[in-house]
Amino acid sequence: MRSTGNLILSGVMTLVIATGCALFILPPYHNKYSCVAQLWLGKLTGLWLHHFPEKFTGTLQTWDERGNLVSQHDYLVGKRHGQWRDYDSNGVVTYSCIYSNGEPWEGMCHFWEDKAWLGEYHAGRPWNGCLPHVTERGETEFKSYIDGVEVSDEEYKRRLNINPTSTVIGVHHTR
Repeated sequence: MRSTGNLILSGVMTLVIATGCALFILPPYHNKYSCVAQLWLGKLTGLWLHHFPEKFTGTLQTWDERGNLVSQHDYLVGKRHGQWRDYDSNGVVTYSCIYSNGEPWEGMCHFWEDKAWLGEYHAGRPWNGCLPHVTERGETEFKSYIDGVEVSDEEYKRRLNINPTSTVIGVHHTR
């Protein structure tokens, strides 16, 4: 017959093990604690347990090693859709943009998801920056905009005091 102390210890150990396993089984975007636990595991071992689901709908949230919220990004069936916000270590918003059906819609937005390049958009229209445009042939070319008006590359560089021989991509000023 087991003593009450052994039963309590056994129950506590089971709870601790189950909780620890749950932190690594749950996807990292599910909650803060699983995100932080998997971040530490990945950094220590190089083992990353989960990948972002292809057709995800909802808000993807990430946290840093100290449990500070880093980002909140809305998706609809795997596409950027809705509010995107990134935060600094003090919880201050450093980036905010609205996307619609995968495309930049309002604010200073990343125009390609895996690149750091930003462009300013209003109501889904390019507003400021040298921004990508897909032609009828499906090719990507860049067009320059200042306050929603398309301008030549030369005019864009001249008005913003950019070296005429420079390659320009994204926003080089804010108003």
